[in-house]
Amino acid sequence: MSRDLYDLPVVRLGNDRNPRLVILLWNPGGNPQWSKRLPEYAMRADGCYAPTGMPLDGLQEYNGWWDDFFNVFKQVNLKSSDVLVLEYYPYHTRDVSLIPNYNQWTDYAKNALSENKKLLSKFMYKNIPVFGYYYSHWLREVPELKEYKLFYKSRARFKTHKIKELHQFLQEVL
Repeated sequence: MSRDLYDLPVVRLGNDRNPRLVILLWNPGGNPQWSKRLPEYAMRADGCYAPTGMPLDGLQEYNGWWDDFFNVFKQVNLKSSDVLVLEYYPYHTRDVSLIPNYNQWTDYAKNALSENKKLLSKFMYKNIPVFGYYYSHWLREVPELKEYKLFYKSRARFKTHKIKELHQFLQEVL
């Protein structure tokens, strides 16, 4: 694997202290072989990259993938500063099928997942809504999600449908 794969990890984004919403993802997308095309590359050059705690509203300038999320947040009066996004695996891959088996993970990746699982459990205990944008790996790691009343599992395959599900979920729980 290339050094670039490990150069710009993203463990979590947003508010990890007191969010009103948690979103579960698999990993930051993008081909690690082309690191200069990753939004984190530009963010690092601008001095605003961090593997944890990057504010979501700052990310919008660098990555249009989040635009639909911001539109939904605005429609339901949710500030982006009230959202926490947890990544299952912190490194970029061209495709989620390329996430290695856990026993091949770096210690950094294992620790990142452990921290994110603790945060997820903590916020579930506080009855914070959880939207599973990509959630299957999370269900194995945090089995209590299966019974959590404020957990929504997106069943859609395409982003436009997932965003509609997010909007409906937030209208119901906020």
